[in-house]
Amino acid sequence: GDGQWGGLAAAEGRMSVALEGAGASLEQTVQGFSAGWPYALTFHAAAAAPAHPEPVLQVRVLGSAGLLAEANVSLGAALEARRVEFAPSEERVLVRFAALHEGVAVLLDAVAVEALAC
Repeated sequence: GDGQWGGLAAAEGRMSVALEGAGASLEQTVQGFSAGWPYALTFHAAAAAPAHPEPVLQVRVLGSAGLLAEANVSLGAALEARRVEFAPSEERVLVRFAALHEGVAVLLDAVAVEALAC
């Protein structure tokens, strides 16, 4: 737990990613999906020393035809497990995390995708 990040320890391993300020983002193309099958994007997130009263992390899952899932996640000071479900129409998607407020560092950790039972 680094003091700069509110003393928060990583949810998994030794490090987390910090998105600092409005517009800071992280995105990754993920492949290997079965079209039409339900999946869950899971992650841990928190706001480190937020200057904004209601810090939010925007999460989007996009396919080539557009938005598959979107969530605006309100953040607290502790890393909490979160989940966004989606059903892709193709083999790959783009996962994007974005900080929405100035003066807020969003900590992101333990990002994973899992197939759900139909």
